[in-house]
Amino acid sequence: TLSEYYIKRAEQYHPVIPIGAGNEVTVVFQDGFQLKTIEELDAEKNGQQQAHNQEPVAQSEAQQSDSNLNGFNTDEMLKKLGKLDPRQFSPGGEAQGENHG
Repeated sequence: TLSEYYIKRAEQYHPVIPIGAGNEVTVVFQDGFQLKTIEELDAEKNGQQQAHNQEPVAQSEAQQSDSNLNGFNTDEMLKKLGKLDPRQFSPGGEAQGENHG
């Protein structure tokens, strides 16, 4: 049937991989992509509607939005976060060599 066809096509693009509870999973993205929240999409729609009703955006503002990704500047974000230890995000949550006892 037509519905089965669409289900099979969807599974080709987004396969469902069953994983048991408690298993550690590593996900590797081979192609980059950008996620947007519902709020960002709504703001984008509202911004496009306002752009049709108003004058074009000034050149300096356009350049500023091109240098940032969704209003975030990577360099500024890294400065705010400071030095991160990747081990704090791994299972166990502590850097090796620390002794609390």
